[in-house]
Amino acid sequence: MSLYSYEIGATSSTTNLESLAVPTDAPKSTFEAYSVVQQLADGSERTAGWPVATWHWGRMTAAQWAQLKAYVTGKSGTVYIKTRNDAGTYVKYQAIMILPAIPEKIAGRFLDVTVTFKLIEIVA
Repeated sequence: MSLYSYEIGATSSTTNLESLAVPTDAPKSTFEAYSVVQQLADGSERTAGWPVATWHWGRMTAAQWAQLKAYVTGKSGTVYIKTRNDAGTYVKYQAIMILPAIPEKIAGRFLDVTVTFKLIEIVA
């Protein structure tokens, strides 16, 4: 049984990160239901835009990094993920996955890897 439900896939048939060819620990995740905060003339704020999520690992092996990069052909691409929403519930989404610049590598491990997911849409 999986310890968590973070999943990723090139299609809507996603795989738990623990079950990938190179098992990967659960990321620290964030989720914002909007991507823009607009300040209004009266001083209040309004939110707009697509949801944005991030997955962050403090460290990962070169094999884990290569496996994650394989989901996109360049800096970004469309993927399917299952991640926590702003209520803490796991939900499956289609999203644009954006890789960071090549992370710092020390002693064979990549440090502070953060992947961003934009244009998130719920998959029925």
